[in-house]
Amino acid sequence: MPARIPTSDPDDFDKRNDPFGIKLKSYQKQEQRRDAEMAVLEQLYPRIYNVILGQLSRESTEMVKQHVDWLQADADKDPVELIAIIRKTHLQPMTGSQTLDSDTAWERCYGLHQDTGTMLATHKKSFDDAVIALEATGEKKPSEAKLAARFIASLDPNRYAQWKVELENKTKAGLDVMPTTLADAYTRAFTLKMVGHGAQPIANVSVFVTHASGVRGRGGHTRREGQRTRSTTW
Repeated sequence: MPARIPTSDPDDFDKRNDPFGIKLKSYQKQEQRRDAEMAVLEQLYPRIYNVILGQLSRESTEMVKQHVDWLQADADKDPVELIAIIRKTHLQPMTGSQTLDSDTAWERCYGLHQDTGTMLATHKKSFDDAVIALEATGEKKPSEAKLAARFIASLDPNRYAQWKVELENKTKAGLDVMPTTLADAYTRAFTLKMVGHGAQPIANVSVFVTHASGVRGRGGHTRREGQRTRSTTW
């Protein structure tokens, strides 16, 4: 799917902000380019849709057809919507009871915790799937702020203990430090320095091991053989 073109303020194209009409022409070209790409995709969509549907088992097809969005997706032959329905209907068993399925989905979402050794990206995928499964039961998706807080709470306490404590203490002190979106929470968790076993600070990303002694790093400091370099972004 081509990226959406951000909606522009009409004032951006007035004589004061765009006296020669350059911005307007550039914006119109972006729209024309996206329209052309969408036209090509729309021609391919039915073929892609049928290929995906043809790969499903009889049981999976029946599950997909029971979803509330199925009729519209089938009428549009929209493969993107079909994939979304497949994810929603196959992430967890559905009993047919909205109350029981919702309770199971909430339990899964709030009971999810990152195991020691599980990569952050893998845990984020599991978290996203749990949220999708929750929506599939008919429950309203939690706000971005709540999702961010829940994601942070689910992180491995051995690796993220220091960050969690700092967030809590600064919040109690009246500082606005909590991530407000799930994406922000993930980005900050991915780039911060964590606390590992034995309270030794380790880097989550950009960890390299040198194999030559006396390699000079940033700031003129010399790293010995086997020494790890650490990168921290706040």
